[in-house]
Amino acid sequence: MLHDENSPPPQESGIPPETNRERRGHDFYPAPEVLAQIPALTETEGIHSAGTLVHLHYFTVLGSDWYVTELNPRDGMAYGWARINLPYGEWGLFRLPDLEQVRSRLVIVERDLDFTPTPVGDISQIHLHRAPHTDQVCCPGTLVTGDAP
Repeated sequence: MLHDENSPPPQESGIPPETNRERRGHDFYPAPEVLAQIPALTETEGIHSAGTLVHLHYFTVLGSDWYVTELNPRDGMAYGWARINLPYGEWGLFRLPDLEQVRSRLVIVERDLDFTPTPVGDISQIHLHRAPHTDQVCCPGTLVTGDAP
C-alpha cells in the first residue's frame, strides 16, 4: 500500500486501491519502510547528477520504463525518468496510481521486485538512451500522466 499506519488508507488519501493486484501477482506499491526512504517531491530539485538515487523501477514487457527518484506518498505523484516505447526518455512527473491502472490484453505495468536503490549513472537505460543531441544524463522535462501538483 502507499501509506503507513499514520496516514489515511488509499481511498481517503487520493490513492485508489489496486485494480490489477491479482493479475500482477504482487503488490504494485512497495512496503511503507521502502516508501519512507524516497525523497519527497522537489526535495532533490536542482541537484540532478549521475549520483542521484533511483528508488523504484516500474516497467512493461513492451519496453516502457519509469524510474522514481522522488515521491509524494499521499497522492502517488512521482518524479523520475520515463520512456514509453521509445529508445530515449525524459525527466518529469507521473502518477503511480495512473500506472497501476494501465491494463490491456497484453500490457500491465509492473514493479521491478529485484530493483534496489541505484544511482542514475549506473542505470544503462537512462545513461545510454538520452534524448538526441544532448550530453546530459539528467535533463529536466515534463512527462505528466494525470494532474500535476
